[in-house]
Amino acid sequence: YFIEYHSSDIEKLTKIRNSMAENDSALVLPIFNNNVITHLFMVSKKNEGGIFSQEEISALQLVLEQSNKFIYAEDEIRKSQLLAGSIAHEMKNPLSKIQYHFERIDADLFDLDTSSLVPYASSEMKTLYQNICEVKSAVQLGSKFIEVILNELQGGRISPDSFRLFSARELIRQSLNDYNFEHASSRHLISLDPHTDFIFKGDDTLYSFIIFNLLNNSLHYISEYPEMKISIRLSTGDRHNKVIFTDTGPGINASRLPYIFDEMYTSGKNNGNGLGLAYCQRVMTAFGGNISCRSEAGKFTEFTLSFPTINSAYDRETVQRFKRALKGKYCLLVGEFSSSLKLTVLLYELNIKITKVESIKEMMHILSFRHFDFVFINEDITRQSANAIKSIRCGELGSIAQITPIISCTNNGSTAKSYEGTDNLIQGVIDTREEELLISLQHIIENGQLKPLGNLIGKKVLVVDDMLVNRLLIKGYLENEGIICFQAENGKKAVEIVMAEEIDFILMDIRMPVMDGFEATKEIRKISPSTPIVALTGEYGEDVATTITLTMEDHLTKPITKKRLLQKINKHLKDTPLSLRNTRLYYSAM
Repeated sequence: YFIEYHSSDIEKLTKIRNSMAENDSALVLPIFNNNVITHLFMVSKKNEGGIFSQEEISALQLVLEQSNKFIYAEDEIRKSQLLAGSIAHEMKNPLSKIQYHFERIDADLFDLDTSSLVPYASSEMKTLYQNICEVKSAVQLGSKFIEVILNELQGGRISPDSFRLFSARELIRQSLNDYNFEHASSRHLISLDPHTDFIFKGDDTLYSFIIFNLLNNSLHYISEYPEMKISIRLSTGDRHNKVIFTDTGPGINASRLPYIFDEMYTSGKNNGNGLGLAYCQRVMTAFGGNISCRSEAGKFTEFTLSFPTINSAYDRETVQRFKRALKGKYCLLVGEFSSSLKLTVLLYELNIKITKVESIKEMMHILSFRHFDFVFINEDITRQSANAIKSIRCGELGSIAQITPIISCTNNGSTAKSYEGTDNLIQGVIDTREEELLISLQHIIENGQLKPLGNLIGKKVLVVDDMLVNRLLIKGYLENEGIICFQAENGKKAVEIVMAEEIDFILMDIRMPVMDGFEATKEIRKISPSTPIVALTGEYGEDVATTITLTMEDHLTKPITKKRLLQKINKHLKDTPLSLRNTRLYYSAM
């Protein structure tokens, strides 16, 4: 017998089993495809000297033909993966060069770190600056997607090690801004829930990949359904939060709906590859959630992304990460925090030493003789304290108070708010509402806003990379922050520099001539075992990830952004003791 096997063929298989038992059959040969039996080859038992019948030989021939089809398909897939991987890898170098040149244009023309131009800039200059920002963002996003492709082609798993907290609605808004709409009018077909939001734990690039994929699937039919609408809604629940993506396009036939998340399955699109929704499902599973779909042909299609609820009391892994970042810190709380009890509870749970005062006068007095790592001021006090903060920044309370970070605390969602007279004097705003507290605190920690002002000035950072354009890009980022930058084109040169200089931080490429990053790291550990080393890599497969975890503190994927670079340096750079800090920091008393 030779049959194609389907899970619904139970009755047929039962008859065959009974027939085999009657005929004393001896051989059953299954053919597998992705661990699923697709065919069965069965031969009856042969007495000594027995020969195969013509029917059995024909069946065996079919088995071999089917096996050859699988082998050929597997070979073609492997070739395609190698080609796609090679193309993706080669794309990284030109993207790095593009990013470098746009960074140089930005620095030479504008020399700004924010998205707003000086008031006297012309409208043409503002437009040019906005275009440069958008291109840089597109290059960075493209580079991240290349990393996703390479990791998938190399069979790498989606590692939760780098997962962080994100705002679901904010990332959707960002994805809509980054998406390349073929027709500008298509953007107006999409409505995003402006009110509901929730926090999830995951990866921003992978989340954007899902949003992009759903947009691609819907907008593919825009020419056939010009009146189509797309709505993105968010809902919250006790156990799960959801993103609900609905379009009023062609819908999906009920017979095809069960298969849309299968790999290599595509329907209705000539250029589809059948990988998108299958990968979206993998991503959502890695996030601890799932993706589902319901649809009615000719009416609508609705995808639901379901995320586990983050209980801010709390995501234990995130709290442990905060503990490591803020271990042994001293915090001054200024003002009334009874309405922000969750913040106080969290600070105590992080083992931060807390001192409380009620007024600006008490704040000024205690800062004049006692050192704190950072100050949290209630927003009501912030509005009244512009002159006091200016005097602190001018050094009137001493050089240590002068560089102490000051964070304003709000419980009404005004995290983007400016307080009159305090611009550039406070280092950030934290939202103390329970549903926002963790992500808000994560933001100021990862952006280095709880580090002493000017803490990177004079630090020595070694950049090891065989690509000159990468070294120049990073050098520009670092020198703008007052960091002394050393460069090495291979691991051997890096070891020589570490022997000659007291390096504070090392960015290490992995694949280099002469001596690779892993071997260089091994040698550097013998010379300076405590120097933080962060991998600078264009590849992050599972084998590379494992070695990095065992030998280095962290990793950055190329091409990198200034924000991510400074986050990593602030995260791993050891604090200088108060008595040794360079406190030459001056503020104008404007």
